[in-house]
Amino acid sequence: MQVQTSKRTRRSALDKVDGLVRQRGKGPNGSDLFFIRVKDGKSETGKLLYKKFGPVTEDRVPEIERRAKEYLAARAEEQAPRVLGKLHKRTLGEWLVIWLEDVVRVGQSATTYDHYKLAIKNHILPDPIADVALADLSFERLLLWRREQEAKGTGRPTINYALARIKAALEVGATTDFKAANGITRNVARKVVPLKVKQAQPYVGKPEETAAITEAIGPSYMQAIVQVATDLGLRRSEIIGLQWGDLDLEAGTATIKRHVVVSGSGAERTMRIADGTKTSKGQWATLNLSDASIAALRQTRVRLMEHKLAGETILWKNGRKACGQTRAIYVDTANHRTGEPYVVPTSAAGMVGPDALVFPYWDGMPWDPTTLGNWFVRLCAKVGIKGKSIHDLRHDCATFLIAAQVPLTVVADHMRHADASITAKVYAHLLASQDRLAVNTFNRIWSSVYAEDVAV
Repeated sequence: MQVQTSKRTRRSALDKVDGLVRQRGKGPNGSDLFFIRVKDGKSETGKLLYKKFGPVTEDRVPEIERRAKEYLAARAEEQAPRVLGKLHKRTLGEWLVIWLEDVVRVGQSATTYDHYKLAIKNHILPDPIADVALADLSFERLLLWRREQEAKGTGRPTINYALARIKAALEVGATTDFKAANGITRNVARKVVPLKVKQAQPYVGKPEETAAITEAIGPSYMQAIVQVATDLGLRRSEIIGLQWGDLDLEAGTATIKRHVVVSGSGAERTMRIADGTKTSKGQWATLNLSDASIAALRQTRVRLMEHKLAGETILWKNGRKACGQTRAIYVDTANHRTGEPYVVPTSAAGMVGPDALVFPYWDGMPWDPTTLGNWFVRLCAKVGIKGKSIHDLRHDCATFLIAAQVPLTVVADHMRHADASITAKVYAHLLASQDRLAVNTFNRIWSSVYAEDVAV
């Protein structure tokens, strides 16, 4: 990086600053440039590291000299060997486990905890970066970890998600409560920019697909699920938690009162039935049903009775507690991990009671969200539809309404978005296709007006 020339130049005060590198005549109008190399001048990824202090003119020499010395002093303090006790050798992996258990598990939902734990377990703890002491962790080392993850074939969204966990953990680790034990005072991951990811657009469905998938289900009590989920714009977790007491078929309304979330894996996998819609923090939402959904739900009630009474193998015939193969519990909030066990409801004369699920699993228990999603994908494949998930039924809801030129505020309210700007952002690709809607409307208005004038 240092360039030596045969040209003799007058020495300045900056030439006496140890660690400063001069490039003579490389700045604007032949002025000199001054740099300070970081470490040996290269990062662990091979990138040149330096801080620029030029170009320099005579009137700026004292200022540049002061700034350069301050910077060098700060770097020297930062890189000085830390002999501050055993705790300061705490590694990134050790701190992530502590942060996960003592901070995330206490303050976040059980589902969030599970997602964080999975990202840390799969993409950080097995990597050598987990063994780096927090006091020695650097911006360059994080860049190297990111490059290595990408070389392994890890997707960019997954890398960004794991990086966000590191950032969050270090942010907490540098706070007053933890920095004394961790030996860090700042978050070195804060300036690591996430990798660029191409924004995926929602699946654009067609009403004909809804009819085709419904027909593929056949005469089952599950046949109405596609129609109802599309009309109401339900999330998968909300479809599973829908009960007959939430429906008023006479008034044509459905109130979304609960959602089902899953955490853990294997023997620890638990379904939790939490109050409120997925993003409402316990609040309910009442939506209007279409005539097609009302008719389908009336038929569903009859078919559900037939299924329930069909034979001795139906385990929910006489009610069953959530135990054995499938576990489900009622919890106060999505954060809780313990609660009352779900019991398959029964009612007099075999009627479907208000606390019975509208779309239960074959044995009366709630569907596992993953199982329901896989079932839907197989249905789509049966009718030749690829790339469509059960969550795309929610996107179909917004897509059909926007295509029918329903006002964006109405669509946002039906989708239960906080405001219309969220709807506009998610479905911008659909709104762009309606750029001639305004002018076409004016064409119809003026054509009608002038046609009336001619007629007179």
